[in-house]
Amino acid sequence: MANIVTLEEVKAILELEDSDDARINILLPIVDQLIQNFTRRNVIQITNTAEKHNGDRTPFLTTNDGPIISVATLKVVDPQTGATSNDLIEDQDFKRYAEYVQIIGSQKTTPFNPRWGIAFPVGENNVEITYDSGYVVIPQDFKMAAYVTMDFLFHFRTPGVIQEKIGNYSYRLTSELLAKENSGLPSNAADMLRSKVRPQLVRSEQAFGEDPIRPARAGTF
Repeated sequence: MANIVTLEEVKAILELEDSDDARINILLPIVDQLIQNFTRRNVIQITNTAEKHNGDRTPFLTTNDGPIISVATLKVVDPQTGATSNDLIEDQDFKRYAEYVQIIGSQKTTPFNPRWGIAFPVGENNVEITYDSGYVVIPQDFKMAAYVTMDFLFHFRTPGVIQEKIGNYSYRLTSELLAKENSGLPSNAADMLRSKVRPQLVRSEQAFGEDPIRPARAGTF
């Protein structure tokens, strides 16, 4: 399984020896998990199969993971009519963005593939999406955060202030680095990744009723 950084990269950056391989290999997935918990996203590319969502009378569907690399299938059911739209087509029926997809209205008008208009019809688990997410090429800020975290875990010491250096980058470690608000990441690594943190999804309690902001309109679905 791939990791954010490789064994050889860690050894080169942190100037570790072959005798350290076993310990590094144990820590690599731990570093990945700490970073992914903090940013609330899978950094390594994965396939999310048949992920279910509630239609909420908006054109937007925020996936459980991101960034979205590609969408394999997007299917919608209108519980009120029983109409089903299978395998909507990207750029014709919906647009794909880094963190969400936006329905733009299917051109198909058959009973089994109706024109959905501009919104996902209200329903429980009536939208299904299969997509790839993560990064094809790991960004450098993720890699640097992984090196800092690996260095901290590899050389874990008793509480106190420690001056560390990786290449031309120096930083200070303190006993507060593993604060809960950083999901276990050293604070220096967390600072590198704050712009990458994915907003927490808030599921609307209005999902199965009328939208107080966007009232239903004729032809919406």
